[in-house]
Amino acid sequence: MTTLLNPLHILRLLVIISILAVCGISYAMPPVTEAQQTETIQLAFPTATRISDKTPIAKDQPEIKTIYKGDDVIGYAFESNDIVNIPAYSGKPVNVLVAMDTLGEIKVARVLAHQEPILLVGIPERHLFDFASQLLGAKVTEHIVVGQSGKSGVRSIDSLSGATVTVMVVNEVIMRSAKKVARLLGIAGMSAENIVLPATINPNVFTKANWEQLMGDGSIRHLELNYAEVDKSFEGTEAEWISKDEEQTTQRKQKLFIDLYYAPLNIPTIGKNILGDNEFDWLMSELKPGDQAIAVMGLGDYSFKGNGFVRGGIFDRFQVQQEEKSIIFRDSDYHRINDIYIDGVPEFDEKVIFIIRDKYKFDIGTPWQAELLVRRQIGALDSVFTRFFGDYQALEQYIIRPIQPVYIDAEPEALWVSVWRNKIFQITVLIISLVMLFTVIILQDYLDKHPRFLQLFRKAFLIYT
Repeated sequence: MTTLLNPLHILRLLVIISILAVCGISYAMPPVTEAQQTETIQLAFPTATRISDKTPIAKDQPEIKTIYKGDDVIGYAFESNDIVNIPAYSGKPVNVLVAMDTLGEIKVARVLAHQEPILLVGIPERHLFDFASQLLGAKVTEHIVVGQSGKSGVRSIDSLSGATVTVMVVNEVIMRSAKKVARLLGIAGMSAENIVLPATINPNVFTKANWEQLMGDGSIRHLELNYAEVDKSFEGTEAEWISKDEEQTTQRKQKLFIDLYYAPLNIPTIGKNILGDNEFDWLMSELKPGDQAIAVMGLGDYSFKGNGFVRGGIFDRFQVQQEEKSIIFRDSDYHRINDIYIDGVPEFDEKVIFIIRDKYKFDIGTPWQAELLVRRQIGALDSVFTRFFGDYQALEQYIIRPIQPVYIDAEPEALWVSVWRNKIFQITVLIISLVMLFTVIILQDYLDKHPRFLQLFRKAFLIYT
C-alpha cells in the first residue's frame, strides 16, 4: 500500500522553504561556465578538433553548437532551455547541456541549472546528476520512462526517491529536446518532413447519448485494476507484497484497486453529455487557444489525485502520454467536476477536469494514453513506483484531419553538372588560358613585329601547360 512521506521530512522541507522565502533567498546551483561546458563536450568527443559557437540550425530555429573532427561533423550540442520549456517541481525549467553524435546517440547530459527546493532536503544534488547520466548512450528514437513500465517498446530507468517529479521532467527535457533537434537536422532517421499536421475537433458534430452508449463506442475509456495486477507489477522489487495468510491474499487479489475513466471534453458529444450545456460552455470559455480538456473519474481504494498537488502543486499519480511526450498536470490545470448529468453514470469517488496546455502540442487525432503511477514507500525516503496505461483513440466522426503536405524530392542533379561545379577553379583557369592563347593566335601578325615578347610568351605558356 502507498504510504505518505515521513512527516518530519515534509516539515523540514516546509521550514527551509519558508526561511528562504522570508529571507528573499532563492536557491540555485553554482553556474556552469562556458569553459566547463566545452570541457564536458570534449571529454565525450575525444577526437573533436573544434566546437563551433552557437548558431541557428536554420532561420527562426534554435541555436546549437556543431562538433567537428577536422572538416567532418561528428556531433551537436545544445542547452535544453534553447529547445524546450518544461517547468519542473519548482515551476522553473531545469536547464541541461545535451550533446549527441550524428547517429542520434546521447553523449552528454549535464545539468547546468535548476531551482528545485526538494534538493535542499536530504537529497544530495549529485543524485540528480547521476540520474541524468543514465541517459548516456540512449538513442533519440527510444521511448524512455522513469520507473517500471509494463508497456512494450519502452525502456525504463531508475527514479530518484523524494524527487520523482523533478527527474521525470529532466528525462522529458533531455529526450524531447534531443528528438526535436534530431528532426530539425534530419539525423537518426528523423525528419521534420515526417511531422503530421494535427487534427482538429469538428464543433458541428453532436449526438445526445447516455453513459452506456459513450462507453460502448469508445468515447469514454477506462482502466480497471485489482490488487492482484498491482501486486504483480511490484514482484521482484523491495515493494513486493508478501502475506502468509492465504485467505487474506485471496480476498486482497479480488478487491478493486481503482477503476479509472477518462475522456476528452472538447469533443461536443462527450463534453456536453457529461457536463451539460452550461458547464461545457463555461469550460470552453476558460480554455486558451490550443488547450484541450480531459475528464478523469475514478472509484476504488486508490486515489489518482493523491496529495502531491497539495504539497508541491503537481499531480504525481496521473499524467498523459502521447508518442514521446509526457504531459504533467499542475494545480493550475485542475478543475473539480461538481455534477455529471449523463444518465447511467457510476457513483465516482473522484471526478476532475485536467487541462492539457497548448505548449504540449497535443494532437486529438493521434492515439494517447492515460498513465497511472502507483508508488509504494519502502522506507522513510525511498519508494518504488510502477505505471499502468490505458489507451485512447478519438473516433473519426469527431475530428477533422487536414490534408497532409506531400514532400517531393527535387530532381537529382545531373552528374556532369556536379562534376563541373566541383572543378570550378580548374575550369576557370583553363578558360582564361584558352582566351589568352586564342588572343595570341588572332593577333599573330601584329605580334610578329615583337619577336622577343612572342618568344617569352611561348616559353612561359609551355612551362605553364
